[in-house]
Amino acid sequence: ICHKFNCSRSYMSTHFNKHYGKTIPEYITELRMEDAKALLCNSELNITEIAYCVGFSDANYFSNIFKKLNHITPSAYRKSSQQ
Repeated sequence: ICHKFNCSRSYMSTHFNKHYGKTIPEYITELRMEDAKALLCNSELNITEIAYCVGFSDANYFSNIFKKLNHITPSAYRKSSQQ
């Protein structure tokens, strides 16, 4: 991103945080979680496959982050979306 906009990492980070109110990694994680929610609701993929699809190489880490951000496990989220 910095190379594309010809700026330093600190400049990009500061301005991104001011504009979005979060860091770039936090923003990317939120986007991944939104994609994961859609996959949980609209696919038959298992949790490990969903973790890989949204960019996590470890399904347990994915589940921990999902639960931390959504206050529910991916399995419980899927179950509640099917009701």
